[in-house]
Amino acid sequence: ERLDFLNNTYESINNIFENRGLVSCWKNNKNLYRKVNEYFWDNFKTINRVFTNKTTNQMEASYTLVFNDNEIFLAFSNCYNFNIEYFQYFIYLDILKTSAFHAKNKDIELNAGRGNFSYKSRMGFTPVPMYALVNAPDWSPKNNNDISESERVTLYGRDFGYNLS
Repeated sequence: ERLDFLNNTYESINNIFENRGLVSCWKNNKNLYRKVNEYFWDNFKTINRVFTNKTTNQMEASYTLVFNDNEIFLAFSNCYNFNIEYFQYFIYLDILKTSAFHAKNKDIELNAGRGNFSYKSRMGFTPVPMYALVNAPDWSPKNNNDISESERVTLYGRDFGYNLS
């Protein structure tokens, strides 16, 4: 079941980016996508939610929440059907509802990650600096084109990237 979920979400993510003339950062990193998901599943409580069209049985959206004692992290959230009006908005409402229901205490925070994608800003999420060290030879860092250079400098206090070599 895990492998089916991974394969289906991986393919759907890449397809929706290709349909918009874009390339997903996971396109050439299927093994890393699997490792990231498996790490979350093996080390934290997670919820993988899938929205399926009852008529076509097609996966229309999915998200993954990762829980610890201090926060709930929205690791992945993807809408695969942009033809349903307000669908992304309802996905975020479901994320908020599911997080609130499963939170261990009222002080736990929902972290939707960095970046200003889809409905994040409309739902009150603000981008915050976040850093990652990736030890994967097939991962190539690149600019996030979803925010402008001036927004990136304001957010991170520096230009893109840092090389530790």
